[in-house]
Amino acid sequence: FTTSAIGFVFILLMIAMSSAQRLGISEDMYIKWQIWSQSIHEAFEIVGHGGGRGFVSSATSSIITNTNSKPNTNTVTYFNHTKAFQLLSKNPEYSADYFILQEGLDAQQNQAYCGVATSAAVLNSFRYSLELPVDPLYNPYKYATQNNLWNGCTSQNVIRHDGYADGIFRAPGGLVLSQVKALLECNLPDTWMVEMIPVDSAKISVDQMRQDLKSALANSNSRVMINYHRATAQQKGGGHFSPLGAYDETTDSFLIMDVAKYKYSPAWISAELLHESLATLDSCGNWNFPQAQDNLPARLQQPKNQKDYYEAMLLLGCEASPRGYIIVHKP
Repeated sequence: FTTSAIGFVFILLMIAMSSAQRLGISEDMYIKWQIWSQSIHEAFEIVGHGGGRGFVSSATSSIITNTNSKPNTNTVTYFNHTKAFQLLSKNPEYSADYFILQEGLDAQQNQAYCGVATSAAVLNSFRYSLELPVDPLYNPYKYATQNNLWNGCTSQNVIRHDGYADGIFRAPGGLVLSQVKALLECNLPDTWMVEMIPVDSAKISVDQMRQDLKSALANSNSRVMINYHRATAQQKGGGHFSPLGAYDETTDSFLIMDVAKYKYSPAWISAELLHESLATLDSCGNWNFPQAQDNLPARLQQPKNQKDYYEAMLLLGCEASPRGYIIVHKP
């Protein structure tokens, strides 16, 4: 291909993605490798699994609300709208998690750490019944941060992470659904259960998803986090992790407590639209983590061109898989 031909194809791919359809592997990967040439910290809201795999422009919190009496299946309502706060009080049975999570929910410290920030928030929500780690910044107080969840277990089962290297910033970028599950398991007692539900629309219906999430929100011993596709949910970006804080019966919508606080405020999203955004493919949702990164040559750790990116994905054993949700159960 000539340079102009590749540019033309790239434009077509971005137009196709704006239709909020599920990501195909080739389009997804094509866009991702282009971002590696940018600042690595800016890249992960655009690419990655829980930093992205999609494209993004500058974003502001817009309002999309339903003006009809019948629930709109494509509604998103942000917290810069009075209605959003009112919904919290309508269904107290399903809104307690919002207040519990709020105590320990910090903004993700960089654009690749949405899965880490979400995990820390969930762990902090159990602070009165769980032995949390101590961050030196807050010593002697116990509080889960995005810096103190890393240990021997995470090094062997999630990602290589030490003072010199952070595998989250190496190909394929970010964390996938199963890595976040493992991150939580490495920081929870064996008696706790971390349930991962990939949302394949042929297997997980909107009704089943709704029931799972409502049951978890109504249970004081459970918490929910989601791995969804922002563009499909009428936001700017790709794959992203955040906790769920509440459910509203009248609008049939769930409250996403976005850990990218600098980008979006909490938002109510309809069950239909949430399901659609969960039932999207992460082009490297399964890979041989974390060991496969050890075998990547230096030039492939942060690929600078399409050829290197595809080579890195091949060496990592990347396979496409659906995004979905995780429910943490306290015994």
